[in-house]
Amino acid sequence: MDHGNQTMTRPTDSITITYEGVPPEALRKNKGDKSHWRYRQRETKTMRESAYMLILEAVGGARPHYDKFTVDITQHWCGKPLDAEALASGTGPMLDAFQDSGVIDDDSPNGYLVDYRLHWVRVPKMTDRKVEMTVRETSSSNKLGRSRPAHGTCPTS
Repeated sequence: MDHGNQTMTRPTDSITITYEGVPPEALRKNKGDKSHWRYRQRETKTMRESAYMLILEAVGGARPHYDKFTVDITQHWCGKPLDAEALASGTGPMLDAFQDSGVIDDDSPNGYLVDYRLHWVRVPKMTDRKVEMTVRETSSSNKLGRSRPAHGTCPTS
């Protein structure tokens, strides 16, 4: 299924989605501050919805849920790579889509997000530029179809 310029893969203990190219300037911390709020909002919504559809496609009919997870973001770059702040802020809507889809409860480090890593890989051609985000469970927390705590409540360990 084609979701614009994003693709996905389907492993069991992790979900990887790919954004072809570089995140729009409007979403990047240093550049996006100069963009009109409505343009930033539209770019955020577009990326978030595309990522959400890729996640649903990746999990199929299953309902995985990761209580504790790590996030790996890899920029495949040619020319000039994004700095860490621009890469993290530019891919924020992709991570939010994991929360929207129910794979994670929250992307905060308050007992959920265990590790957040950024990686850069140089590629030979501009057409090979992309950003991959992998959310991987870090414990045996993947319980298909289990009930989740109500929004705003703290899960017990």
